[in-house]
Amino acid sequence: MARVEDSLGAEARGDVLLRLSGFVLGAVMPFSMFFSSKSAPLMVCIAALLGFVGHWRRGRLGETWTAPAPQFRLFGVLLAVFLGYCAATVARAPYPQVSGFEFGELLTALGAAAIIGAAYRILPPYRFGFGIAIALILAAALVILELKTGMVVRSLLGVRSYSFTLNRTVVVQVVLLWPMWHLIEKRSAWLGWLATALVIASSVLSDSGAAVMGLAAGGAAALLAFLLPRATPRLLAGGTAAFVALCPWLGDLLATVGQTFWKKALTNAHAAERIEIWQAFGAYFWNRPLLGAGFGASPHVPEDPLTGALPAPMREALLNTHPHNAFLQVWVELGAVGALLAAALAWVILSGLARLDVRSRIFAAGLAGTYLSIAAVSHGAWQGWWIATVAAAAALFAVIEGRTTDV
Repeated sequence: MARVEDSLGAEARGDVLLRLSGFVLGAVMPFSMFFSSKSAPLMVCIAALLGFVGHWRRGRLGETWTAPAPQFRLFGVLLAVFLGYCAATVARAPYPQVSGFEFGELLTALGAAAIIGAAYRILPPYRFGFGIAIALILAAALVILELKTGMVVRSLLGVRSYSFTLNRTVVVQVVLLWPMWHLIEKRSAWLGWLATALVIASSVLSDSGAAVMGLAAGGAAALLAFLLPRATPRLLAGGTAAFVALCPWLGDLLATVGQTFWKKALTNAHAAERIEIWQAFGAYFWNRPLLGAGFGASPHVPEDPLTGALPAPMREALLNTHPHNAFLQVWVELGAVGALLAAALAWVILSGLARLDVRSRIFAAGLAGTYLSIAAVSHGAWQGWWIATVAAAAALFAVIEGRTTDV
């Protein structure tokens, strides 16, 4: 085993393009999001291109396109059907050209992440986990400095200097923690703990309640996977499927049961406003319950004449451009058909965590918990920076050699 690991390490060290690919994805992206909150898709695409060309240059490109294992075939079929259905609904959207661009951004992010997973599965960048840890330490420290000094760096650069502009930056750091732990070498674990501590600090200091919730939910899921390694994939899959099924009624349920508690306990997370938004989009959903309003239609729901039948407070809540719940957004835009396909995809992905080794399963469960919690309360389902970050992080769990190599 030692000779194999030494061989992998030597090969990875010698491939400049592959090392650049890992550098862009693991080191540059956390900083690029600090200066430009929409830069993640570009970074993921550059990393994918460098990884692709690196393997092509070494004559190993064919190894990245081997037939998928049987357990991945169902996922591939379901994903293709889901994306095909999304494409078919673009024509029904209020502005097909805008929705088409958004769908193209989704395909690009997923395609780049798939290339990264395939390329790094054959040969991961040298000491990739170590590199991500260093980048997270520096990026989180920069965020903390900004928040403690009144955004001095951004002010000097003449860019938007409001604290909320760092929310996406912090979310990216939270997501990258999990593949960092999956990939980091044992001798660098102390750097992983330092990175984790600083990311927690930057999240708590930030305006992003979603990032803090993502950390808490991810940590809880990782702990569950540690305590119940066999049961956790089924629990995550079943819980997610149940939540997706509940989403059209979620706002009404929370408004009826314990609204006072939610308002008091989660004031900083704008819980009351979210409940109103979920109620409004849940009510609008019933106008087109089977097939939905069309991919990317959420920002244009207020323009739909059918919203005139809703109460005035709900029409006002619909002006929030999206439901702030990715699963409810799927119901609204893709209807019950799309929600069923999305739930099936989630089931296959989450139950598939059982095929990972126990250690990897813990960190993959953490990533799943982080994604599911943030997606349930925050960003638009198809935002390019969000899809690119999560898809790339998930793809890194295909990197087994990088996790076991300690060079």
